[in-house]
Amino acid sequence: MNHRPQVLNSINVINCFLQYKLADGLWPATVFNYERDLKLSVKHMGDRDIGQITSADLLAFLNYLRSEYVPRRITGWEEGKLSDTTIYNFYVSLSAFFTSAITEFDMPNPMKKVPRPRVAEEAPVEPFRREEIELLIKSCEICAKADTHR
Repeated sequence: MNHRPQVLNSINVINCFLQYKLADGLWPATVFNYERDLKLSVKHMGDRDIGQITSADLLAFLNYLRSEYVPRRITGWEEGKLSDTTIYNFYVSLSAFFTSAITEFDMPNPMKKVPRPRVAEEAPVEPFRREEIELLIKSCEICAKADTHR
């Protein structure tokens, strides 16, 4: 039977969630993304009892990501906002985490009142035309014949 301890600090529960996801066979890159997203939420909201986190707290965090957060990018370019898709990915991480927490600790799910962020539909990818495929195959045949030992 699931029971809820007196205090469930966010960081401790996040670490347990990540260990469970690794043991469950999720790709390490996926678990890394969960960790990055969830720990940024703790940095914003504070390491507090997850049972005290409300829908308003989660909405405020998503709004912070959309309007104030300055991402640190590998390129060093630190301007520009996060994309709608990235905001949606944060939403997915939070949703997965709280779905796990409500199952494990029999607590209300604050994500139920958080609307899913909108993501613009991407334009469909145009397939290669027959002529383009033939040119690709021909270029591979030409490259295969190259003599690099001169």
